[in-house]
Amino acid sequence: MKNISLWILAASGIALSSFSGFSQGSTSPIDLFEGYNGNFEEGPFQGYTGSSYNCVDNICFCNITTASPPSDSPASSCFCSSSTLTLLGNSNNLYFSDLTINGTAGAISVGTRASNTGDLTVSGFSNFACYQCADSSGNGAICIGGNAAFDQTKKLWFQGNNSSDNGGAINCSGLSIQNCSESLVFSGNLSYKKTSSSFSSGGAIFCALISPPAQPPLEMELAEDLPLERSPKDGSPILNIQNNSEVIFKDNTCTKRGGALYSHGESVIANNGKVAFLNNTTKRSVFASPGDSYEPTDLSGGAIYSSHNSDTLTFQNNSELIFSNNSCSGTKATSSGGAICAKTLHIISGGPTLFSNNYSLGKTSVGGAISVTSSGKCHLSAEGGDIVFEGNKTITVTDTPAPATTTTLRNSIDLAGSSEIGTLNACEGYGIYFYDPITSTSVGSTGETELIINNSLNQLCTGAIVFSGEKLTDNEKLEPKNFTSNFYQPLTLKSGSLVIKDGAIVNTAGFKQEAGSKVIMDLGTTLEVTGSKKSTSPTATVGGVVLTDLYVDISSLLGGGGG
Repeated sequence: MKNISLWILAASGIALSSFSGFSQGSTSPIDLFEGYNGNFEEGPFQGYTGSSYNCVDNICFCNITTASPPSDSPASSCFCSSSTLTLLGNSNNLYFSDLTINGTAGAISVGTRASNTGDLTVSGFSNFACYQCADSSGNGAICIGGNAAFDQTKKLWFQGNNSSDNGGAINCSGLSIQNCSESLVFSGNLSYKKTSSSFSSGGAIFCALISPPAQPPLEMELAEDLPLERSPKDGSPILNIQNNSEVIFKDNTCTKRGGALYSHGESVIANNGKVAFLNNTTKRSVFASPGDSYEPTDLSGGAIYSSHNSDTLTFQNNSELIFSNNSCSGTKATSSGGAICAKTLHIISGGPTLFSNNYSLGKTSVGGAISVTSSGKCHLSAEGGDIVFEGNKTITVTDTPAPATTTTLRNSIDLAGSSEIGTLNACEGYGIYFYDPITSTSVGSTGETELIINNSLNQLCTGAIVFSGEKLTDNEKLEPKNFTSNFYQPLTLKSGSLVIKDGAIVNTAGFKQEAGSKVIMDLGTTLEVTGSKKSTSPTATVGGVVLTDLYVDISSLLGGGGG
């Protein structure tokens, strides 16, 4: 069979004959790849326009390690186009594996990244996978100047891809992934700079407009002041992951911001089945030696970074949402957000939602699970399942005087200067559970905007907002910061319950309770206005605290705990 040079397959309308290279029904790509030594066999794509390919059988690209293209061909990828590219699967499989190519990306490149032009559409595959793909110029598996859209594919996998720039698996201006009927997985992808003194973002996905070419190219500077019309042309979010059966981001790594995902714009992850971010990390350069002084001044978002001027990040109506064991770790840096660093964050639960065992570690460390940056807002609504924060921590490293020491504190959410909680709602039958406290940078940092708890026009919000020290170890209970939540904004409980139990302390700038709501407290718990005396009497007004319906857990008075 005739071999076709790797560098010929660009979006040029070439019609290629079909071959069957796979066992029908097999899902293990390791047995399926064909093509070696810089060439691949004539494949089952029929080009029917200058920028579209129709897959009529299975195809794969494997072990292509050509260091440079032939002298008469430009640097390229397995598929490339200067403007747009469409790949239609017809329920077939397309795999890329073990690619190291001197091109724009290992598997697919479209348009020009610096000018944010060129779009990709991938649709209708049974399986689409990129394994261990890279290119020698710095990009990972897929680099798209404009928008990339993946739709109607059963399984979409990106595993072990790496980039010496931003976005280990995908680097693009806008990204939409929808209707994966079985699974969407990003696992073990890595973005890193080639030197220990420079840094990268988006271990799996980097999704942002790039500023004009006059900006320093290696740092991929962003046009931060652009309004939200920088989203894709149809007005949809710049990052849109919806209607997928399962979404998994696991073991992805970067060296500055967004261990799994970096997004600059409006980002929506909604209406999916299970969504899980597991063991993702942002950490100092993988090339740094133990004694290396090179480290970014800030590390942000162990799993997700979305914190430029007008960024919004929304999770809504996912049947399950898990952030577990993500980390943001740098001994000399300010580390923000073990799981998420965001400007404006919306979490509306569609099922159980859990933040567990995430941590940030640094010379300054904030946001064990979530860091809300200056002037930002965090909105939490338990509409279809409980929202739980448990086991999240900040770890602060003090290296002078030697030897270095660490201070570990429980923390769920940190509110930076002038940021605030915008929504705290729990619908009937559900709750929001803070087994790790909320912190604010300083008194007054959250401004004066009143937070009305369980305030919704669309839902009956009679659920519980719970602050509890019950998950602390005996040693952790010795440190008051592990069970003290600070709201430097006035609180009003409109309906439902505010529960303070097992030694927890809630500090506020003022508290009011409306008729029909309940405040439930254990013996030894505190509801306090900062700088004033705590409230000890039902229907009392003391230092800005108004309680009209206070319940005391009798079991705590009898020594039975908060049960």
